[in-house]
This record gives sequence, C-alpha cells and structure tokens, in this order.
Amino acid sequence: VSTQSTGDVKPDILLDYSSKDGLMTVARAAISVSVIGGCPIFAFLGRGGIDDTIVQISEKYNRPIERNTERRRVIILLIWHFLGLSIAILTSSFGIVLQFVGSIAALFMLFFPGYIVWVESRNGANWGYKQWYQRRVRGTSSLTFSSTTPLKMD
Repeated sequence: VSTQSTGDVKPDILLDYSSKDGLMTVARAAISVSVIGGCPIFAFLGRGGIDDTIVQISEKYNRPIERNTERRRVIILLIWHFLGLSIAILTSSFGIVLQFVGSIAALFMLFFPGYIVWVESRNGANWGYKQWYQRRVRGTSSLTFSSTTPLKMD
C-alpha cells in the first residue's frame, strides 16, 4: 500500500484510506481505545492536582477544607470538560493547541524542577549537591591535574 498521494488529499488523513482496508480498521480501533482509555487517566490526574492545589491554598490562609469532596470533584471535572470543549470549538487549528501544550510540557520537564531546586537551596535545604560536587567534580579535576603534572617535560 503506497502512502504517496496523487494530488487528491483529504483534510483528515484517515479519510485517505479505504474503509474496506482491514489494517486501517484495526488502526482506527486502536486509536479509539487509546483515546477512550487515556482520557480518564488525564482527567483524574488533573483533578487530583487541582484539588491538592485548592486544599493547600486554603490551608495557607488558615481555612482548611476537606480533600476530595464529591462536589468539588464534579465541579473540577465539569470545568475541565467544558474548557477542553471550548478550546476544541474556538481554535481553528489543532497545531496551536499542540504548541501550547508542548510549551507547558517543556516548562514542567525543564524549568520547574530546576527552579524548585534553586528555591529550596536558597531556603537552606540540603540536597547533597555540594557534598557530591566537592567529592566528585573537584576530586576528579584535582586528580586529573595531579596525574598530568608529572608528564610535563622541562
């Protein structure tokens, strides 16, 4: 089966393949199972993160509230659902959404861990980095310099 088009390209890539093609039917079913199975996981993780943030903010202002109440879970999921629905309706291209989500993912993977380590080290947290640095990096560099010193000729 060739995937090269002769000029008649449909806007949806799945429409370029015949509905009688068994392999494509299996692929469509696999994508459907993946989406249906993945959405609850993302919703529960997102809901848990938002709920924990609400509880921590309320504890910061000395107004402790109970975690995971049913009312708050339903409200968070409804907001989550309608926010996703409105993004899907209002954006003209899914590429815009992917770029935004990619930038958020980059922040979570690259920026925030380093920022947290920096803030905690300024607050006096001992991450063991200074001891590791002194033993490994300084020890290695001094070993390197001491081992090359006798090799120098006059």
